Amino acid sequence: MKSNNPLTDGHVRLYRDLENKKIGGVCAGLADYFSIDVTIVRIATVLAGITFTFVTVAVYIFGVIFLPPKPVDLYSDPNDENYWRRYRRSPRNTLSEARNKFMRLETRLRKLEGYVTSKKFNLDQQFEDMDRQSR
Repeated sequence: MKSNNPLTDGHVRLYRDLENKKIGGVCAGLADYFSIDVTIVRIATVLAGITFTFVTVAVYIFGVIFLPPKPVDLYSDPNDENYWRRYRRSPRNTLSEARNKFMRLETRLRKLEGYVTSKKFNLDQQFEDMDRQSR
């Protein structure tokens, strides 16, 4: 069973992305983690490899050895994946979006509760009953 803590359930961890890999999946994993285009990461890696060959190759090999592969069932659906990409890019904005959505839902629920407990609801129900009886 997965926990609801994003820091422990793997959604904010860095993985090697074996589905989109070219060599070891490190660049694809970095691109997924930072929610950027994998081509940009690959170009940056090649440029870093030209400039800092030994360090770049060592870091890449380190990533291949020590980064775990991304679990196949990490995301339950595409919406879940999009949410976690936005969360990693901007956790504060994502939390703010969720808070605003819940506030709108709470406002709608309060209006619904107000209507259901009002005399108008009872009157509307009586009219509907009369309409059904006349058919």
